[in-house]
Amino acid sequence: MKKPISLWIILIAFILFTLGQLTSSFSSVSTLVDVFIKDSENLNLITSLSIMWSLIQAFSLPILYVITLVVIFMKKEIAPIMLKIFWCISMLPISIAIVIGIQSAFDNTSGSNQAENLGELFGVLSLMGLFVYLTYSLFFSAKIKHYFQYLQDK
Repeated sequence: MKKPISLWIILIAFILFTLGQLTSSFSSVSTLVDVFIKDSENLNLITSLSIMWSLIQAFSLPILYVITLVVIFMKKEIAPIMLKIFWCISMLPISIAIVIGIQSAFDNTSGSNQAENLGELFGVLSLMGLFVYLTYSLFFSAKIKHYFQYLQDK
């Protein structure tokens, strides 16, 4: 059985989120390592431990995302549960960014005129609608449910 098109769209979005997480992880890790190297004599134990925890955290989530994608493409039974859990985790920062974007559009702080503010609001609401649709189709789509059920029965 072939993967439904909605599952392919979700997987592509999930891969893009993973790549974005990896990219932001590398920049934050380089900043943390730079601080650790330059000010290592002025740092106390708690600061050193927090930097190490940030390094572990920066790499653990993208590694779990990659493992989830590998499990999905290997067609394992645990794939739908892993995808749903990590999809929700990846949607959390995006949801926060969408809320902040809506708030700034209503506050008229980012645009120079009303047309720019309405365009920003329309873009943010369209993005929010896309993510709500993708999340809904992941959790409640009959085709995706049937596809994963087919894999479990196989």
